[in-house]
Parts: sequence; C-alpha cells; structure tokens
Amino acid sequence: MPTALSFQATNPDGSTISLKPIEYRADWPHMGHQRLFFRCYGGQGIDERARIKVTGSNPDMPVFCGWFEAIKRPSKRSLRPQEYRCLGHSAILQYRYPFLRTYTESDSVSPILGDTPASQGLLFQASSLATPFWSALTYGVPAGTYQLIGPTGTNYPQRIPVPTPDVYLGTTKLIQAASLAGIGVNQWFRDGEHFYVRTGVSAPEGSPERYPCYIVGYKNSHVRAGTITGQSLFSPGLPASHERLMTTINRVISHQGLEFNFVNRSDGDQNLDCDWAVYRGWYDEPQKSYVEADLIDYQLGTLDANSYGFDAVILKGRDATWGYTFWSPMRWGRTYHFDQYYPTSGIWKEHVISDISMSEEQLVACSAARIGQMCDERVLTIWTRPDYALKCGDFVRVTITSPPYNGQYDMRILNKALESGLCADVMELTLYDGFPGEL
Repeated sequence: MPTALSFQATNPDGSTISLKPIEYRADWPHMGHQRLFFRCYGGQGIDERARIKVTGSNPDMPVFCGWFEAIKRPSKRSLRPQEYRCLGHSAILQYRYPFLRTYTESDSVSPILGDTPASQGLLFQASSLATPFWSALTYGVPAGTYQLIGPTGTNYPQRIPVPTPDVYLGTTKLIQAASLAGIGVNQWFRDGEHFYVRTGVSAPEGSPERYPCYIVGYKNSHVRAGTITGQSLFSPGLPASHERLMTTINRVISHQGLEFNFVNRSDGDQNLDCDWAVYRGWYDEPQKSYVEADLIDYQLGTLDANSYGFDAVILKGRDATWGYTFWSPMRWGRTYHFDQYYPTSGIWKEHVISDISMSEEQLVACSAARIGQMCDERVLTIWTRPDYALKCGDFVRVTITSPPYNGQYDMRILNKALESGLCADVMELTLYDGFPGEL
C-alpha cells in the first residue's frame, strides 16, 4: 500500500521507530478526540506507553498526534501483521482530575482552560497538578513539611524528567532548598527517592494538595491552549467537581454554548481551540471548493438519529426550562432568507435533556448552540485526494452535476479522515449543515 504519510513512534526513553503501515485510517471528528488505526510489520520495539506522530506534506499540521490505546502482536508463526489503535493526546484528559473549586461569572473561559502557571487553568492542571498523596513528616524536618508519596526522586526521572522543575503552591513559585533538614517555608527539595514541599502549616490544612501543588511537567498531557475565547462565564458560573478533567472542560463549553477542536501541532502536541464557533470560511465563502470531477466518489445520507435531526431542544435547568427551535438554512433546498425562516413538514423531533446545574442564562446559550449543531441530520460524504490543511469545522463547497443529486452543497466538515487506498492515500470528508447558535 503506497502512502505519502510518515508514521513515527517515540518511546518513553526518547528512541524513535519509523513504521510502514500496510493499512491505516485516521479520524479527526469535530468536537471530539482523534483516532488512528493501522496494521504493520516490524513494530515490536514500540513501548506500550509510546507516543505516535503521523505527518503528511504539511508539517505544520500533522495528520495525527497521540498515544497507543491498544496493541495486538500475533506470533511470527501466524504471519499476521500487528494491529495498533491510538487516540489523540486530548483523550488523556479523560484520565486526569481537576482541582476542586468553583468558577464564577468574574472568571473568563480563556484562563479557565489555560495552560500557564499564571492561569492555573485546566490544561495546566492536566500536565502539572501533583497527585493528592502527601504525607506530613514529623521527625528530622521543620514543621509543615510534606512528602509526595511514590517514587518521585531523582532516581526516577521517568516520573519527573527535569531534575529541578518549577514548583508552585497555587500561584506562589517555590524555591529549591539546599537540604531537607534546612527546608524553609515555600521551598521544595528532592532527594534520590522522594519529593518534598514545606508549607509551614500543619496537616490537614497545610497539605500541598489544598493549595494545590503544581510540579511543571509532572504528567505532561501534550495538550496546549490554542485560540480560546475570552468571554466571561454566564451567571452564576460553574463548579469543577471530583470528576474527569474532560468532563469539567465539556461543562464549561456546554454552559457557554461554545464549540471546540483539538488541532495537531508541528511539535507533536495538540492545541485546544474554543470559541462561539470554530471554523474558517462561511457558507458563501468556502475554505475549499470541489466539483464532481475532483471526487473519487460521494454519498448522501443521514447522521445518527439519536444525535441529529432535531427540530427543537427542550432543556431543563435548575430553576427554569428553555425550549429553542430553529430551521436549517438553504442547504439541501431548504429556503433561507436573513429575515425569515421556512420550516419543512414531516417528522418532528425534540431533544429533551436536563442539567440541574444550569441557570436560565446558561440554558439559553446551551440550547441555542445545540439546536444549531443538531438540527439537520442530512450528510454528504465525499472521497478525494488529501488536503492536509483542512480543519474540522471549515466550510466546504461541493458542486455535483449528476442527477438526481445535482446541486451546490455548502456545508461544514464534521469529520476528516485519511485512509489507505489501493494506489494512494484517500481523504474522506463528512460534511453536515451544523452551524453556531444565534444567541
């Protein structure tokens, strides 16, 4: 199988392995985690906790950046290839936890999702928030000294690779102590076995997990803050509970009525982009245009009925219930004008959900976004040659001349996939009529 893509795995010790797949498929869903499946021979040296990067002709935006989720390695006697399933780096956010706190309407989305020590944001927590396993030491050290439980000393660089990392208690940057016996308040020390922090306050109030404690790069998530809106939270804000960190991120996005995408970076990490709408181009100014002659094939159909094709969203919150209805713009022949909308006849579907954490203001934003994203179930899938620069959410125009599907389709990319073909790489674009909410 010929491919123009480069597959490279990086083991935890820094060694790299170049792979030559005999079959592959990489999916990039809008507002979801990327996935990769491939078969190959010669991957025996890949560590189970390695990272993988797949690049094409555009090195600034790789095809895939992530980690290995599942590996199958048949015996040599079977002559069967190895199978690898991978997830984008963003999926690791499902296996991180946030610091418990409450965000209010005075907080804005950008620092909440931030990746810097100043922001103390969720992406910074994903990479640097120390696990809440601290033991107060009572002998041979000054009062208010705590040890991070587990092998975190310099003898274990696989846990904290940098010998002298930046360490924070909340926003206070700590100073490295010369010795454990002489450790001062707001200082840290690391010997061969363990990592220590002194807050100067007795347990439990003084435990570093209460501040919390950040060790920069302690558990690199490889997800960074990209372009993120600076809008403030709607009243009354929202909590970060004891839950998966990705659940907290989804709550911020849902309560604000936003869209998001995880975008691959040239260095092998991913950016989180988040705004009212994440797109390039528009219905009348597409980012990319195709005519029928550009296509290997195409197919019209419908999306999952459980998630698309709704005429109204009925959303119940803490103190109110909000219903929002909308009709699709002119794609697929539905008439649209800026001053009026024309509904169509047929089956009526309502998306009925509840979230008792939402205020009425949050209900309005969330329901407006959801009806725009979910109202039209109709989809156009096209197969063509790869365009490595296209992103999910981009507007694409497809002009089909063959009846009975002839017409101009102005739609957004819901899923971008690259897969192996008999003669060359093939790009599959799933296009839909989703659009951002009006409020």
